[in-house]
Amino acid sequence: MKIRQSERGFTLIELVISVTIMSVVVLGVSQMWLVSIKANIRASQKSQASYLAQAKMEELRSKDYGELTETGETGISVNEFGDETLNNLYNGKYFVSEIMNNGEGAALREIKVNVWRKDDEINKIELVTWKARR
Repeated sequence: MKIRQSERGFTLIELVISVTIMSVVVLGVSQMWLVSIKANIRASQKSQASYLAQAKMEELRSKDYGELTETGETGISVNEFGDETLNNLYNGKYFVSEIMNNGEGAALREIKVNVWRKDDEINKIELVTWKARR
């Protein structure tokens, strides 16, 4: 029986080469997928830290000038974050310092808020604002 040209199948070499090429493509796509997932997680963590820093900053900005006493580093207590899950993941500190007081009633205080993940102090969120005496 003679095999027709149109009925020939793939050779073993052709199959091995095609499987190898497909493996390389799938491996590359999976690596990009993993990098994308890690970037999304980092972005989510930064968003949470930004939210916590902004909440503390708004609380401090709502106080009168006289209520904002100069501080060194003041830790943000665990209970201030409210959400127990976030309390276990993030730390924070705030600073209030007088940057101008000419004795004639003009005064300015700087407020800084820092929030970071407990496992990543390098990538912290820092917000800065100023409050003037009225």
